[in-house]
Amino acid sequence: MSTRSHGCRSAMSYRQKIKLAGVIYLHRISDNRMSASAWKNIELLENLCGERAMRNIVLVTTMWGEVKEDKGTQRERELHGEYWRPMLDKRTKAMRFQDTTESAWTIADSILGTDPSHLDLQKDLVDGQKSLSETRAGILLRKPPKKRLGRLAKNIRGLFSR
Repeated sequence: MSTRSHGCRSAMSYRQKIKLAGVIYLHRISDNRMSASAWKNIELLENLCGERAMRNIVLVTTMWGEVKEDKGTQRERELHGEYWRPMLDKRTKAMRFQDTTESAWTIADSILGTDPSHLDLQKDLVDGQKSLSETRAGILLRKPPKKRLGRLAKNIRGLFSR
């Protein structure tokens, strides 16, 4: 066992052949803009999971009761068209949580039929014998905020140039 990955739960679960059944990522539709931390979380999720695990992720918007339907739908379109597009193109699902038990079960059921997958992070740590800081997720976390914000600013400029 590599000393770099020794003790890391992700590496241990990979060695034990434990796979990801699903991730439910929650985003408040009541937020009137995509914050830098929300953007970073999406990028981190992409880099932790990798392309194969994308089908095991559900991006869920919440707090629909806090916004008018048309405003929420507009924000949802922006999320789907811009911020979440790379993940949606890789078979990630997007759903609305409607503050009901039935809605929660519908979201959970959407990942029950998927084929569990290992995370790219696990493969990098074990097969690639990388330290956490050498993985795509680790590199992203070390990236200066200014560089991450540059990508966000580019997307914002694109919205206004339409």
